Amino acid sequence: MRLLLVIVSQKDANPVTNGLVAAGFHVTQLASTGGFLRQGNVTLLIGVEDEKADEALEIIGKARGKDVRRQGVAFVLKIDRMIRVDEGTSTPPPTTEQH
Repeated sequence: MRLLLVIVSQKDANPVTNGLVAAGFHVTQLASTGGFLRQGNVTLLIGVEDEKADEALEIIGKARGKDVRRQGVAFVLKIDRMIRVDEGTSTPPPTTEQH
């Protein structure tokens, strides 16, 4: 599993979120302000299977358009487990290997 932590401008937040949701991804938006973009921005949290991370990043890039003046950043973090509390489902815990 991967957690995509994506910071985009407020102008990009809706097109990016709409593109991800249309493709079947679950997205949580958090309003944020920080020194990175030096203005109001939105932080998106997206939990994805490993093989879907690149697809989500591609959707984000396309949804933001070609306006190079608006910046953004994406962090891709490996996570051990994701639990959907609304459904009670969980990804299996990782296996540990003894060496």
